[in-house]
Amino acid sequence: MDVRAQNVFRKVCIFQIILIVLSMGAVGLLAPGPMIGDEVAHFYLLDAIATHLPGLTLTYYIPASWCPSALEHYCNHTFLWHLAGALIYRIVPHVFAVQVYQLLFFLQFLTVFYLFARDLTRRDYYIVSWALLLMWSIPMFLLFGVLFYKDVPVAAQIITVFYLIYRRKYIPSLIFWVVALLVKETAVIMLPALLFYYIWRLRRERIRMYAMVSSCFWLAAGTFIIEGVILMRVLPNTTPLIIEQLQSTFPWLGGGTVVKSSPMTVEGGNCPGNLNVLYNWLIYPGLGFWLGLGMALWGVGIRFCRRRRRRSLWGRTVLSSYGVIALLIALSYIIPATLLLWPDNCDIRYYCPAMPFLIFSFVYWSRGLLHRFKFIFPVVAVVLLVQTGMVFSKIVKMRRLSPEVCEAITFLSEQKHGIPAARIFMYPEGNSRFFPYEAIWTRDNLYFDIMNAENRRRAEIWREHQVAFVVVRKYMESDIAPESPYFGTYPVHFVEDLRNDPRRFPLLLENAQIIVFGICPDDEAEK
Repeated sequence: MDVRAQNVFRKVCIFQIILIVLSMGAVGLLAPGPMIGDEVAHFYLLDAIATHLPGLTLTYYIPASWCPSALEHYCNHTFLWHLAGALIYRIVPHVFAVQVYQLLFFLQFLTVFYLFARDLTRRDYYIVSWALLLMWSIPMFLLFGVLFYKDVPVAAQIITVFYLIYRRKYIPSLIFWVVALLVKETAVIMLPALLFYYIWRLRRERIRMYAMVSSCFWLAAGTFIIEGVILMRVLPNTTPLIIEQLQSTFPWLGGGTVVKSSPMTVEGGNCPGNLNVLYNWLIYPGLGFWLGLGMALWGVGIRFCRRRRRRSLWGRTVLSSYGVIALLIALSYIIPATLLLWPDNCDIRYYCPAMPFLIFSFVYWSRGLLHRFKFIFPVVAVVLLVQTGMVFSKIVKMRRLSPEVCEAITFLSEQKHGIPAARIFMYPEGNSRFFPYEAIWTRDNLYFDIMNAENRRRAEIWREHQVAFVVVRKYMESDIAPESPYFGTYPVHFVEDLRNDPRRFPLLLENAQIIVFGICPDDEAEK
């Protein structure tokens, strides 16, 4: 491709970055505030820290319509994202400031990805533009780049670390490594890949290699020790999350016992991108990822056929340049992450740090195809733009109370005058704070006791916990109900059991998203 065409595609790369970041900003600012899952907790912790500056607090309060004084929670994991955001929020106390702050991490991620791809491809901007297209169109990056989750911020730091190592800027790479660990504990899963890359880049400089590898390891250990000390001074009776996770995986670290913290409120968690649900494998990586994989396999097949008769495929063609190195980096993160997270907490967002390296490998092996078949780029670009529009539309809807949810809230509010103290059995998502009753789920193992009981016993357990209504979120109905507090789901058989027992559980309301069952008093149910 001539110089003029390359200049055009260099501008296309910059245009892609600007367009997607501005679009995500618009989508984020259309919402009145955090609404989805853990982003609610992250925002209110940030707000609490901003209020207490220059001091530090890790206790925060989430306001709820059923509780005049907000619900008390605590944080026992890394808090740099919250602390840095709190500094901005203290200056500009509006949720849009936090939204812009979150988008800056996505901008950092895409900018470094662009620079990395540019250097790896030796400034072949046509291929860089293709790599960018595959990267920013991944739905999970679009979703968690807007929402107040820490997965994209930590991925931004990790790709920056690897890019700085590639440019042989080793001391700055260590600084960003510490930042990554302070943003989210899961960055430590990248430690084997990082050590591997230091060794690869410094394999001809033994002394320097040993110094960087040891520095990387001990900085990780020191970072967690210092942060743990700070956390335990702020919350004396709390075990840092990284310690809990390590002891869960390696019980011998705690002398054979697992140390659990004593939270002020205990609820289960739902993994929105849980890989136990098969369609999440398609939805969250998106079409671009799977098309990129398909083209990479196609490209490897063509190389194999062409080179097989002339020289060794594995020595000269496939196992060469950045394609295989990028793949090895991705796998050295994916494999330990899977071993640690599967099956209880296997949310696809935890794999964000590995995704750019997978894209690099896809691009390397499909490079020849893209230059040969020029029509692929515009066709795929149109398809992925449509997909991106659909993802943005979904984010806007998810961050607002739907008419169906509002109908359920209004209905339950109208019942409140007759039931002075009651709770609802409902998965406690971000919008549960708008319901007029406290939503409980796994408190005192309630979820597991309910799912393993028959209807008579379910009614008794709910009455013991002052539960007056069961609220079913239809999109969370599933045939899969693993024994894990991380998966929050309504088993289909559970919903059918309630439907088939109107004497104990009368159907009070049903719309496209919500089902509300009542729970009859003991004497009425047994008539």
